[in-house]
Amino acid sequence: MSRLSSYETTKALRRLTRRLNVANPRTALGQALASFFKKHREGSYLRVTPLHEKTHLEETSTTRTWAHKTLEPLV
Repeated sequence: MSRLSSYETTKALRRLTRRLNVANPRTALGQALASFFKKHREGSYLRVTPLHEKTHLEETSTTRTWAHKTLEPLV
C-alpha cells in the first residue's frame, strides 16, 4: 500500500469533514479520523481482505474485487 503525502491526507480529511457537516472543525477532524479508521478496520479501504470479510462496497467495486476472483497470489 502506498503512503499518502501529508497534502493528500489533509485533502482527504477535509473532504471527510465537509461530508460530516459539523460546525466545529476540531470535532469534525476527530470524527473524520474515527470514521477513517473504522473503515480501515472493516476493510473497505483495503485492497485485499479475506473473502468472508468482504463488504458490500467491495462486492460492487470491480477495482477491488479482481484480486479475489483470480486465486493466484499477486506478484
